[in-house]
Amino acid sequence: MINKVKIQGNGYLVNGNMSVPKAEGNRHYREILEAIKGGTEDYPIAIVVEDEFTQDELDLQVQATFRATRNTLLSKLDIEINIAVDAGLVVDELRKYRQALRDATQNWVMPEPIG
Repeated sequence: MINKVKIQGNGYLVNGNMSVPKAEGNRHYREILEAIKGGTEDYPIAIVVEDEFTQDELDLQVQATFRATRNTLLSKLDIEINIAVDAGLVVDELRKYRQALRDATQNWVMPEPIG
């Protein structure tokens, strides 16, 4: 059942979880067009059609992607630090970089990798 449709570039986001491209051959696209028209007499559909993403929604998407990238780097760095500590190496620079990654969400700028 289609309840909410958000315009999304060359398609639609349906119910907040399914992207449907604007393609005549796509069954879901045809269903969206029917729903936007109000369905049929036998099967009336009432949906909400929203405009494209707001700037706030786009910012949240960018931040989520940023966090995912940062978290992957932190996981890899933790392993690298553990290996270096086990080998008796100095890890001061690695720890500074790790802290810079942790702080990166304050200004949303990824720190330069070391070495």
